[in-house]
Amino acid sequence: LRRPLAFTVTSYEAAGKPRLLERFLALYDHSMRYHFLTIADVSRFEQSRSNMERFFSACRSRDGVAAECVIQDALLWTLSALTTAFVAADG
Repeated sequence: LRRPLAFTVTSYEAAGKPRLLERFLALYDHSMRYHFLTIADVSRFEQSRSNMERFFSACRSRDGVAAECVIQDALLWTLSALTTAFVAADG
C-alpha cells in the first residue's frame, strides 16, 4: 500500500470496524481518478497534506473528537476543491 493509503487503512483498522474498512477500500478504488484531480494544483496538494498532518496529530494525541472534526473539514474541503476543479474543466 502507498503511504497515505496505508495510514488511512491503519486508522480504519484501529477503529475495529472491518466492514467500514471494506467499504472504504471499495469507495477508494472507485474514486481513484479524483484523487489526482484534488492534488493536481500545488495549493490543493498543500491543503490536502495539511489536512492529513492535522489528522495524524489528532490521532497521535488520541483526540478522537479533533480527529473526527479534521476528517469532516477535510471531506468538505475536498468536495469544494473537486467542484471548483470540475467547473474550471467545463469552463
